[in-house]
Amino acid sequence: MVSDGFDYFVIRVSRSAAHPQRVAGLVERLGSGEKRVFETAEHLAALVSGWTEGSGAGGGPAADSAKAGKDEV
Repeated sequence: MVSDGFDYFVIRVSRSAAHPQRVAGLVERLGSGEKRVFETAEHLAALVSGWTEGSGAGGGPAADSAKAGKDEV
């Protein structure tokens, strides 16, 4: 795979009538198939940042949480 300097993600967002301002859902990193659940916009940003920092190596906060059995689907 040729790197173009971008990471690609699919993000599924769910909202509830009880908490319309809350954003939660699932983010998947294309190419690797890794999926993580997020509960806030800040959590989503941290997951994406972690994947970007650990590109190709599976490092960063997202990988750390997966090793601990958290956030992985």
